[in-house]
Amino acid sequence: MSSDVPAVEKAIRILERLAAEYPRPVSPATLIADLALNRSTCYGILATLRAQGWGASPERAGWTLGPRLLTLTRTGEHTAEVVREELDELSRRLGAVTVAVVPDGSGEFVVVATGECTQGVRVSIGIGDRLPEPATAVRQVVAAWGVPGAASRHRLPPEMRDHGEGLTRVRADGFGRSAGAADQPHGVAAAAAFDADGRVRMIVTVLAMPDRKPDEEIDRIGRAVRDAAVAISTRTGGVSPTYDVRSDPPVSGIGR
Repeated sequence: MSSDVPAVEKAIRILERLAAEYPRPVSPATLIADLALNRSTCYGILATLRAQGWGASPERAGWTLGPRLLTLTRTGEHTAEVVREELDELSRRLGAVTVAVVPDGSGEFVVVATGECTQGVRVSIGIGDRLPEPATAVRQVVAAWGVPGAASRHRLPPEMRDHGEGLTRVRADGFGRSAGAADQPHGVAAAAAFDADGRVRMIVTVLAMPDRKPDEEIDRIGRAVRDAAVAISTRTGGVSPTYDVRSDPPVSGIGR
């Protein structure tokens, strides 16, 4: 007697098809037709995969492999190594916990890389974990660059809405900031790393720092985060926008 579990077998077939097409999205209609699946069964499996980070729907056009699954495979191994190196260096410079996150398609963000921090604040978070409620800096980046798969429920403060002057500054500077916000020192600054098509690949952010920072220091931290994100983009073949780069002393030992 066969020991196959039908639901698991169908989920595996869906994942195999998503892997074969990756990074191109596959529509549910294609999965249903090509894999001879019941419509409700297909949507149920996709919803479960997304909830666990194994599937993602960053575009209305369809589904792709999810960030949590990708961290368990060799997909993007070079990119993963580059991100780890840049985050480790950023954490060393800032004396703070840094992470790279991507939206999982359900409105939450999943950690895909972390920077090793030997000093300063310690935070227990690992690859595949979901980011706590995104800080203002992350939400600014989402609004400024239109990150696919990021839900609109992560609302900005009133002064940052409607892509007004505040978001213009985010685009010009290349980073979002949580200066003066209630979520300091959580999520002090954030910046986007881009892929070869100029789309947001991931968001780099400072997850925690020892204490609240004045606006001037947050700007310096933001530039360090932006530079790390630009380095990730450049080293992985991505194309970053041109930022309004201001001269500033080297960032070193912030937060210690």
